[in-house]
Amino acid sequence: MLYFCSTGRLPFVGRNPHHLLKLLLGGEYPDPLRLHPAIGAELAAIMQKALARDPADRYQSAAEMSASLREFLSEMGIDDPDETLARYLKAPTKVTAELRETSLERLIAIGAQASNSGDVPKAQAALSRALAIDDGNEKALKLLGSLGRRRRRGAMIAAALVAAALIGLASWVYSAWSSAPLPEELARRSDERPTPDDTKPSMVEELPGEVEETEETEVAQGASDERSVEPEEAAANGRRWVVFKPTPPNVSISVDGAPPKAYGPGFQKIRLKVGTHTFRFVGAEECCEERVLRRRIPPGARDYELVVKLKYEPARLYLKGPAPANASVRITLPGNQRVSGRIREILRIPMRSLRASAQVEISAPGYRTHKSVVKLRAGGDPTEHSFSLEREGETP
Repeated sequence: MLYFCSTGRLPFVGRNPHHLLKLLLGGEYPDPLRLHPAIGAELAAIMQKALARDPADRYQSAAEMSASLREFLSEMGIDDPDETLARYLKAPTKVTAELRETSLERLIAIGAQASNSGDVPKAQAALSRALAIDDGNEKALKLLGSLGRRRRRGAMIAAALVAAALIGLASWVYSAWSSAPLPEELARRSDERPTPDDTKPSMVEELPGEVEETEETEVAQGASDERSVEPEEAAANGRRWVVFKPTPPNVSISVDGAPPKAYGPGFQKIRLKVGTHTFRFVGAEECCEERVLRRRIPPGARDYELVVKLKYEPARLYLKGPAPANASVRITLPGNQRVSGRIREILRIPMRSLRASAQVEISAPGYRTHKSVVKLRAGGDPTEHSFSLEREGETP
């Protein structure tokens, strides 16, 4: 009954008795949130628990389910369900409008509070439901945009803390290793047979385990260039130019914890002491995931090229327009990359470049397929794209 009142259809609808029995035994029914997004994830979760395939996962009594429903209503500001129902039966249109406005206010308040406390799933659920009720609500869209930025900042801080811990551990290990005396036999052989090769950096020392293959290739090439440098010259040259080769180029770079500087004509390389350094790359306007590298710069006369590729953040797209709850969305990107989703949710679209144009297709039974083109940008706030569906048989 709750499923029917919330979605307008029964959970199990079969083509024949045999098919219906199969659906019942398998617990296969449409996601109520997909059928009617305005009900929200919390009410959908109550229905899903009541319809769980395993009896142990269901509510064990009507009182238990009633308590969950009352808690859901209380959070939405309905403390006396009986009184609200009586008012609705007397003036359904008026009370429906009142409940809609009250629900929007409560959902935005819940989303803001959850966002401030760091409860991202609850904030997303509340704000997504608010947009399902009012697809152009500016407050909900703004909160969702700030929520995405807060999540990225949290990930960046966590990555920086991990990098700092690894740097500290590596420094301690290096100090312990460097203070340990060499075996006497090894020292004797080194004194007896000095060769220029003894001054060459170890390829194993140069490359940390997480470095990409492209970077390994670049370092190996740099090492081969150094073979022409005399050992005395390399030892005397305690500094080396490090040339940055970032992709994308619109990044800021921090070296050894210094404030980040924007990469550009005025900052493309830096002269550093030979040894291990830490580099942090941050994409402009939140376009990419931050990346921290720890790299050993070996002695050498030529410039040392540091090639780094950042991963683009997904673009976020919000489709704004009237459509039935069962409408489907398909986004096609260059290279025939496709993303599917549903109306009234913010779609996350993987990006292979900073900007890209994508084709939007929205279809629903009884309506003509809507096709349009939208311009997307990696990271940042959601892109709003308006549309309208025409019923089949209508004159455009």
